[in-house]
Amino acid sequence: MNRSIHILIFFLCVISLVSCSVNDGPPVTEPPATVTSVSTDAASETTEELITTDAPTTTEAPATTVAPVTTAAPVTTEAPVTTEVPVTTEASVSDEDDVPTVEAGVYSLVLSGKEKYSEGGREQYLMKNTGFADFDFKEYTLVDMDGDGDDECLVRSLQFVLVLYEIDDIIYGCTFGFRAMDTVYADGTFSHHGFAPDGSGTESGGLSRITEFTVSSPKVISVLRVDGFSSDAAKYYIGEENKEVTKAEYEAYAAQYYGDRVVWIDF
Repeated sequence: MNRSIHILIFFLCVISLVSCSVNDGPPVTEPPATVTSVSTDAASETTEELITTDAPTTTEAPATTVAPVTTAAPVTTEAPVTTEVPVTTEASVSDEDDVPTVEAGVYSLVLSGKEKYSEGGREQYLMKNTGFADFDFKEYTLVDMDGDGDDECLVRSLQFVLVLYEIDDIIYGCTFGFRAMDTVYADGTFSHHGFAPDGSGTESGGLSRITEFTVSSPKVISVLRVDGFSSDAAKYYIGEENKEVTKAEYEAYAAQYYGDRVVWIDF
């Protein structure tokens, strides 16, 4: 009996010891827990500070430099394509109906380039707008060259004078070369400069006139002439017969000429 009591007391003591060790354990482990929480909090605080350093990301503003894309505007420089317009000028050149008619009597259609004239057995149009200034006829005048009461038409360029005349409703032409018909006067006479007819090469000048027009060519006569007029040995001639006279006689005869000049009209 006593032995049983002793055994019971022993077990009670053991149980009390075990219960005490279990209840005292947690307080020991608590400090590490607090350390862990503090360290993690500190880490979180420092990381939060690092996060705030993201502010420099505002440097993204330079992205606005994309604006230069607006330089595409120069594409409008394609406008000069409109320079093709001058091509339309071909219509006015090729369409004879658009060419105005020059008012010059029976010579109007020839001057307007709508009819041909005959020269040297060949029919041709008046030379105009060829791009060669020496040959393009730009001025005309009407004057009675042979004194028959009917006007002939003179057309001139820088180098030539074309005399147009009518025979039996056909327009004929005769071209006078460089200086062969210079100044034209209202009485039909015209000045000329060249070389003496004797073939000497001496300078010669004076007045001439046309007395008759034929299908082949007009007949030209001398009115007065001076050979070698730039020298002291000049010779003077007057009339169709080319009569040689003195200088005084020549000047007296020439006084009746060199009157009013014809008026040239642009066309």
